[in-house]
Amino acid sequence: MSKETLKHAFMQTTTCLLMIIVLGLISLQSVCFLLEN
Repeated sequence: MSKETLKHAFMQTTTCLLMIIVLGLISLQSVCFLLEN
């Protein structure tokens, strides 16, 4: 496994994690908003 491949895989994993975190925050806000109403 070359360094470039490792770097690419790391970038993909980081992007994936960021997407999951953002989606989680959005759904949390939606739940809070629904509970308030």
